[in-house]
Amino acid sequence: MWHFQTVHHDLWDRDLPCPPNLVTVTHNGHKVDAVAQATKDGLIFLLDRETGTPLFPVEERPVPVSGGLPGEQPWPTQPFPTQPAPFARQVFTEADITDLSPEAHAFVKERLMKTVRNKYMLPSLEGTLFYGLGGGAEWR
Repeated sequence: MWHFQTVHHDLWDRDLPCPPNLVTVTHNGHKVDAVAQATKDGLIFLLDRETGTPLFPVEERPVPVSGGLPGEQPWPTQPFPTQPAPFARQVFTEADITDLSPEAHAFVKERLMKTVRNKYMLPSLEGTLFYGLGGGAEWR
């Protein structure tokens, strides 16, 4: 009847990790039968069960399209639900770097500053940091 794409041209293995949940939510003062789809990176898309229309706005945000693997043509935007709030962290900062040892911290910091640009950083020959995968929903 309908479909909804939670990631465009999946270069990051962010396919859906689990089946959707059928829920009934109160939205704008009315009970709505909905589909709640969790993602590997901790987002939840709430969609009207009958029409597939998002219950909350989904923003198409620009993501990098150059600097990745030769020959890849990434999609220029990715969908981000504005609500509900993610249930897993969405950013990795210097404060999150290991403190196992000063050497480990320095190594990760150097790699982090060279490679991390945003959540949808393109796979590249120089290396790629995937943050968020495994922190969201899983398929177990």
